[in-house]
Formats: sequence, structure tokens, C-alpha cells
Amino acid sequence: MLIDLTCPIELWHFKLPDEQDSFVRLQLYNLQDTKVVSVLAAFVSYNEEGEKLSRQIIRVRDLMGDSHHAFEMVCELDDGLQADAIDMVIQKVWFEDGTLWRRLDKNAVEYKEAVPLDGEELEQLRLMAGGDALSYPSDQGTVWLCICGRPNGADDVSCMRCRRDKHATFTNFNQAAVQGVLIEKKNAREEEERKRQEKEERLAALKKRKQERRQKLRKRLRISFMSVLVLSALAAAVKFWALPAYHYRQYSLQLMLGEYEQAKEGFLLLGDYKDSQTMVKEADYLGALEQAKAGTLTAFKAAETTLEALGDYKDSPGEILRIRYLRAQCMRKGGDYEGAKEVFQSLGKHSDAANQVKETDYLWAKALMGQLKYEEARAKFIALGDYDQAQSLQEQCALEAAENAVTQKDYLGAIGWLSQIPDSIQGQSRLTEIRYLYAEQLFIEGKYSEAAEQFLAVGDYQDAWDRATECLYQPATEKMEAKDYSAAKEMFDKIPAFRDAAQLSQQCAYEQGLIDLRDKNYEQAIALFEEAKAVPLAAIALQEAHLVYGQHLLSEKSYEQAAAHFDLAGDYENAKDSASQARYLLGKEKLEAGDLDKAVEVFLTLGSYEDSADYLKQAMYARAKQALEAGEYVSAISQFGALDGYLDSLDKLSFGYYQLGRQLFDRAEYQAAADSFLKAGDYLDAKEKYDASVYAEAKALEEKGMAPEAAALYAQIPHYLDSKVKWGQISYNWAMEQREQGNYLTSALAFSALGDYADAKLQAQNAYDTYYASAVLTAREAYNRKEYQKAVDALKDLDLENLPEAYKEAATLYRNSVYALAEHYYNGGQPYLALPYYRELADEPDIVKKKLSRNSYRVLGKWESTKGVQMEFREDGTCTIDGKDYYFSAIQYSLSLGDSELSLRYAYNITRVTDNQLTLTDAKTKKIFRMSRLQ
Repeated sequence: MLIDLTCPIELWHFKLPDEQDSFVRLQLYNLQDTKVVSVLAAFVSYNEEGEKLSRQIIRVRDLMGDSHHAFEMVCELDDGLQADAIDMVIQKVWFEDGTLWRRLDKNAVEYKEAVPLDGEELEQLRLMAGGDALSYPSDQGTVWLCICGRPNGADDVSCMRCRRDKHATFTNFNQAAVQGVLIEKKNAREEEERKRQEKEERLAALKKRKQERRQKLRKRLRISFMSVLVLSALAAAVKFWALPAYHYRQYSLQLMLGEYEQAKEGFLLLGDYKDSQTMVKEADYLGALEQAKAGTLTAFKAAETTLEALGDYKDSPGEILRIRYLRAQCMRKGGDYEGAKEVFQSLGKHSDAANQVKETDYLWAKALMGQLKYEEARAKFIALGDYDQAQSLQEQCALEAAENAVTQKDYLGAIGWLSQIPDSIQGQSRLTEIRYLYAEQLFIEGKYSEAAEQFLAVGDYQDAWDRATECLYQPATEKMEAKDYSAAKEMFDKIPAFRDAAQLSQQCAYEQGLIDLRDKNYEQAIALFEEAKAVPLAAIALQEAHLVYGQHLLSEKSYEQAAAHFDLAGDYENAKDSASQARYLLGKEKLEAGDLDKAVEVFLTLGSYEDSADYLKQAMYARAKQALEAGEYVSAISQFGALDGYLDSLDKLSFGYYQLGRQLFDRAEYQAAADSFLKAGDYLDAKEKYDASVYAEAKALEEKGMAPEAAALYAQIPHYLDSKVKWGQISYNWAMEQREQGNYLTSALAFSALGDYADAKLQAQNAYDTYYASAVLTAREAYNRKEYQKAVDALKDLDLENLPEAYKEAATLYRNSVYALAEHYYNGGQPYLALPYYRELADEPDIVKKKLSRNSYRVLGKWESTKGVQMEFREDGTCTIDGKDYYFSAIQYSLSLGDSELSLRYAYNITRVTDNQLTLTDAKTKKIFRMSRLQ
């Protein structure tokens, strides 16, 4: 049989149509982890004579194929009632997550169906493995069959259907394992019956001996007394010979001489005399050990039976295990591997019995291999794992089996065997050769497609590629001429690089697409047109297919899918209008169904199409109303705000802000609540609630010690409760705290902000005096003495931006001091000490134009000459010229260099300087350096 192992579903049962039910009913099973929602399958109907009635491709939608569950698929076929048989091939499977499986012929593999078990074997297998077990596992090379009957790929480590582990299945549920359990049960029953019979036999023998003794005694009593002397003599003789001690010694002597049966009989006659009963056991014990020395299976078994009857006498249990071990070895030597394995297994932990079980399987497998029973032998070698040479022998098994199959020209069988050993270099090399032979056989038989597949599988071996193309191209062109485009395309696809096979494949796709479009197999047609991109008319045909399929979906009210296909149809005929129509109907459907999010999404895309704008507002209004009723005020506010006054949306917006404000206020989020109440406008008491929210926030800040922030909020609502009073108290107290902490400017500003509150003006003036008076006086006196640095230092850390009226002169005094200090440094030949002070006055155009544009400052930066000489002049009065470091000074057109600030000497003439160009002339060599600014 053929099977596509990649197919995600499998057929379990089906029912043909009849007069009562005209549908084909199929029970399928989902092998995947994702739900199946749709299946596309090809159905071929046959009459009683085996003649084909019809072939149909049907897609069934809305299936409920849950993961790893059976599900039903129902469809109606033409000529279904006349059909005597139906073939089904699954072509595509759609899953809930949007993924798609597509059938490819190359994935099909052959396998033999498992032979179901019955009777005791099936019952035992199900007891061991579960109720779904049908047969033993089978390794067929390219596939392996699970005990549930499911074929699986050679590389699959577990069953696709029941999820059983491959290795565990072959190890635990093979024929030997099941039959071993059955034999064990059978032996247990036989052993129980044997013990029962032995017990009955011993009781009968004992009864017989007692009866014989009574008969002898009666016979002696009947003897007539002939004379007193004779009687006395006879009585003395009888007394002498019947002495128990005498007999005891005699029987003991027999025991020593190895006459165990006679000794046992004698001790039995002595009854309870001394330890006669113990001596009976001793006779059995020694006799059993002697018997075992014979080394035959019968002797071993008899010895075991005798020792078992002795119970725990001496070391009988230990001797039983020892003799049983020898019996197992004897059985194995005689070729009874199954029986030997069973005995070794029964020995448990005795000696190396566990290892002998493996050794027995190992020898058994080698024997099977010698008998050419490769499948059984390899199964055993695999189960043995890494025992001895089991791994190499299981590979050798496959190699020999393959060669045996080749001698019988069963190339497929040989391929199956070699596929089981993918890691064998020898095996894979031979596999290539055998595939080639198999391909030639198929070619001779006229099975060109199958032959080509085998030729392609061997890659660049010999002339395989040429032979493959020979097999496929001509038959493919014939099938194309016969309008069997699907079969032709499949063949062309296998040889895309041969001649014009790729182009012909696309032509076949196009032609088959037209047929599928005509037969309303829209999705199949679309897929084929997409593959036929190089065919001139394929693009138009693809658009037409999308359009027609969209119209079909529109008629079935599958609006969203229809719109998607209309979009893919592009500008073909009325596709764009149809797409808008489909979306319009989809939007209305979603609006009526209450799916407002989808409705809004759809109508947003439609713009001004018909009355879509009105429907959009309806959907948005309804959705916003839902959010408002659900207490989702933020969402409702956002949506009502976007409606531009539609219906009563403004009232709803105010209500939303109001309710949000209440919600936030209850959560003590007062600032956010105030914002919401403010946006609620005149709605109800929103203004009062705004004041309450601000007041609550201010109070909270006040309790946290954040006085300035609290005062600022109280100042916003002076009319509300005691806000104005709180503002004054908090601000005044905070200003006092700042003064006490030495923050005089902060205190002065805070007191100034209080206006006429208490003595705030007086306190402000005192704070300003403390902050400014001493510094301004020091600066003024220093400036008058031309101690400009001291004047600058006295004022530089003060706030000169927000000066009170009494100290307005401070700003002018500071700028004059800065300018005078800059001039002092520059005129003293220290231009780079002057630079930061000039920059402080850079807001004066005159400073920029006349001072900062001097050559002293324009040369600053990094320069490079046309010949690669680099110079860098830095603001700290140092420079680097052609890699050497110096001190420098540039005044007007003179540039001086030196190793220290005190050793500066004229070195260069500044010939020309602009923002980006600098020309220097060496004072000694007259060498000119024309340079450009680097940064």
C-alpha cells in the first residue's frame, strides 16, 4: 500500500451513500496539535465492474477536527448512489491557526499492512500495551508499523497516532516478549499440575507400603507353633534380624555407597526410628545431586523436582537454582533459545542470570540471522542495545538482508533494509547502487514516473540524471498533450533544469488552473495561476480567479474573505467596487452583531463610500457608549471626543470626564481628578468638585511637608473654603524657614510674593539687604579702586536677574567689572585670560564685533596646511605645531611661541585669518603655511 506519512489526518472508517442517506460519511483522525477546520480531497467513484464513474475535488469547510481526536466529514458525490467503491486522496488540510498542508506525490511510500493478532496473543498484547494494540511492531525499512497499526517514517521516534516511543515499543511489545509471558503462564500451570500429581503418587505409594506390612504381619501370626524349641529358635532369629539399629546401620551404609533409592526405602520402613525421616530426605537430596550430574534435560528436570519436594532442607533452594541454571545452558546449547531465556529469567538475581538472558537473546539473534530470518534477528539485536557486538550485527543484518533481496531482484525490499541504517557508509553506498538497479527495473516495466523518482534519488550516480529526464520528459509531454496537466506538471517539476521543463510546468499549471476555475475549484486555480507567473495570460487569469472567487464568497456572505480576494484582483473589472461593497456589508453585519471594534475598523477603511461615514459614527458612538456604561471612562472619553458633536456625544463626553474625576478622587488621585473636572466644564457641580480636588491635593502636599507646592495650589482657589488663609500662612512660615536656613534670596522672593500679608514687605526688604548689601558695597569699593577681579568675585554668585529696586545698580556694576577685567588682561598681553570674561558679555554686539573677532581668538582651533602640516591652538594658551607642544600668544598680526609662558618669542606673522582659513608666515624662514580649519 502507498501512504503519505506527512499527511496530518488519516481515514479510520467510511460509509458509502445509500437510498436512506445520499452522503459519504468519513471518520477521520487529526494527528496534529492544531485543530483542523477544512479538508480538500479528490474522490474517484467506481461501478461494480471497476470502471471509473467520476472524479471530483471537494472542499469541506467548518470542520471540528480537534487535536488528536476523531472527527466526521460529510460530503455529497455525483454518481454516489451508483458507486460500488470510492477512492479518496486528501489534497489539502487547513488548520485553525491559518497554516496549510499540501499533498506532494514524492512523499508517498509503500508499506505492508500489519496482520492483526487474535486469540490469546492479542489478549496478552493488549494487557501489556493497551486496548488499541492490534499487532506486533514491524520495521519495514522506509516505514515502521506501530502496534496500533499506524505506519510511521523510519526517522520518527514516536508513533504519529498513539505517541508510543519507537524503541520502547520494539523492545517491550515484540513477539518474543509477548510469547515469553504466555510461555511463563503455561509453565506455571503445568508446574502446578505436576506438583499435584506427585503429591497424589506419594500418598498412594505410602498407603501401599502400609498395607503390605499389615499383610506380612498377619501371615507370620498364622504360622503354627511346631515345637517350643523351634519356636524359640525362630523367635530369637526374628528378634536378632529385626533389630531397628541393625537395619539403620545397613541403610546408612547403602546411602554411603550411593544406593539412594534402596536406602530411602529402608529408612521409610523404619518409620520414626531415630532420624529415619531426615535420612529419607538426605537420600533424596544426594540422589538429586547425583542425578543432575548426568547433564541431560530430563535429569536436570527430575533433580529439580526432587529438590523442590525437599523444601528448605539443607541448601536445596540454592541447588535448585544451580541446577536450573545448568538446565538453561543445556537448552540453549540444544537450540531452545526461547525456553532457555525463560528459565534464565526465572532465576532472577542468581549468579549472572540477568546477563545470560541477554547472551541467550544475542545467540538466538545470531541463529536467526544464520537462518536468514533477518527481521526477527535485527529486532533482537536492536533490543539488545550496545550488548557485545549487537549494534554492528544489527547493521550487518540489514546489509545481508538487502543482498539477499537483491539476489531475488526484490530491489524495493533491499532499499527498505538499507534505509534502516542511514549512518552506515557501506549501506548508503550500496543503497545508491540498488536504487539505480531498481530504477532500471521500473523503466523496463514501463513505470517511468516511479523509475524517474528512483533515478533522481541517487543524485549524480553514473548517468542517473539523464535517465531520470529520459523517464519523465517524454511521458510528461504526452500527458500534457492528453490534457492531463496535473500529472504532466508533477513530472516536469522533478526535472526543472532539463530543456524547457520549467516553462512547460508553468504552462501546465496555467491550463489546469483554467480547468479548476471552470469547475469552481477556486483555491486550486488560484494556487496554480500563482505558479504560472511566466505564462503571459496567467496574471490576468489570476485576477479573474480572485474576482470570481470573491463573488462566490460574497454570495455565501463570507464578506471578509470576499473582500480579501477582490483586493487581490486589483483593478480587474469591478474588483475595487466589489471590495468596497463586501467591506460595507461586512461592517453592517458586524454592527448588527455587536462586534463594534470590527465594525469601526471596517468603516474606517471605507471613507466616503455610500453612507459609511454615518455607519462609522454609529459604530463609534455605540462602542463609546458601551465603554461609558462599563465604567471604562478613559476609553469612552477618547471615543466621544473623536465624534465631533455627533448626537449627544458632547454631553456624554462631559459626563465621562465628570465620572472619571469622581473615580480618580475616590482613589485619592486629586490632581488627575481636578484635570478631569476642569474638562467637564459646566456639567453639574464639576467646578465645585474641581475646587475640592485642588484643595485636597494641596492639603496632601502640605501634610508631606511640600509647602511651596501646597501654597501654589491654594493660590489657585482663593475663594474656596480657607484656601487664601492657608496660602498666606504656609507661604509666610516657609519664607521664615528659608531665612533661618540662610537662604536669604529665596526668603526675600517668598516674602515679596505675599504682598501686603502681615509684615511681609518689611521681611522681604530685610532679606534682600542681608543677601545683597555687603556684596554690592564690596564690589563698588573694589571697582573704584580698579580691583576688578575682586569686584567680579563679590557679585558673580548673586542673582542679578531679579534685582529689587534698591539694588538695581548691581547688574550694571557687575558687567562693568567684567569688561574692565577682560580689558585689563588683554592689554596686559594675556588675551586667553581675558577670553572667558569677553564671552560673558557676548550678548552685546559691540563685544562680539570688536573684541571676540580679534586675531587672538580667531586662530583658536585645529588647522591643516595644504601639505599636511597640522597646528592646534587652544584656549588655555598652549598649542601643538607639527607634533610639538608650545605655549603661544597671538596679538594682532604677531604669533609668539615658547616652552613656557615667560619665554614667548615672535615666531609667525598672521598674514590672513578668516573663520575657516589661516595663513601664517614663518618669521625666520619666510615659509608660508596656508591652512584650513579642521573643526
